[in-house]
Amino acid sequence: MALSYDAKEIPVRMSNRSFHIYKALKAMAKPLVAATIHKIKLECKILGNKVPLRVSILEFLGSYFNENQSQILKCIQDDSLLQDTIENGDPNHFVIATGNSPASGNKFLLIVERNQIYEYCDYFTAFAGLFCSFCVFNIEYPRSSQVSLEFIQRLVRSC
Repeated sequence: MALSYDAKEIPVRMSNRSFHIYKALKAMAKPLVAATIHKIKLECKILGNKVPLRVSILEFLGSYFNENQSQILKCIQDDSLLQDTIENGDPNHFVIATGNSPASGNKFLLIVERNQIYEYCDYFTAFAGLFCSFCVFNIEYPRSSQVSLEFIQRLVRSC
């Protein structure tokens, strides 16, 4: 699973492609996809922007492939829950977003082996860090998100 391009390109590629994925999945007749779209549209309305459409790529793919993405992307309300989330995280390789959702998060922490590796200020850079860390540390994708992550890996490589 070697990456043959600059890791800095991953957030840009994901951001550019995520809206197209949203449009394709929106056309699917799966109830879980429809429920996810409704939830994200509501979040767009509350936040007053289109950011949730782009940052919810994992949620869209999870609803399509019937996977639970909450194991690799966790949201916490404030920093007081941070240590507990790190220590009790399963699997022990994930991103923590502080805020109600990835779209409203103000910081994103990359956790590897229950250690905070890096702090990012935006969703796509944090996810790119997570994605690259799977390769760098030679860690298999969690079974709960394997198909979605493989899909994203192929999507990013095809850009």
